[in-house]
Amino acid sequence: PGSWSEVLVERLKSPRKIVAIDLLDIKPLKNVEIIKGDFRSNDFANTLKNNGPFELLLSDASPNLTGNKTADFLQSLELIENIFEIALKDLSVGGHLVAKYFRSGDIKDLILKAKKNFAKVTSFKPDSSRKESSEIYLVCLKKKESID
Repeated sequence: PGSWSEVLVERLKSPRKIVAIDLLDIKPLKNVEIIKGDFRSNDFANTLKNNGPFELLLSDASPNLTGNKTADFLQSLELIENIFEIALKDLSVGGHLVAKYFRSGDIKDLILKAKKNFAKVTSFKPDSSRKESSEIYLVCLKKKESID
């Protein structure tokens, strides 16, 4: 999140509240609240509740890759599903989600759920990603009102 946070600080026209969460240390950035921790923990859920709702959730979370495509995909799927649930709870209506995952399996169910909850859903592979990498980003724009 450090690099993404730097880009947000540079490109946002007005000061916005940016919260960056990582398991690793991130260098301090102006206008960025940095939290070192695991986004799957209860403490993190409370932090989000106290700081949200959010307009944008960016995630480049990655499992510890093993080289076993099936195992790596399942771990990646679990991460992106957790991130998606956070987005449903903590994004404001009209908010956006961008989350990395590793393509080597089927995420149709997640895509269908995303399409029910966001106005536009696409995927893309950044130019900066290695050609042989299965890294893909899921982009969900304009969260809809809750359909509960």
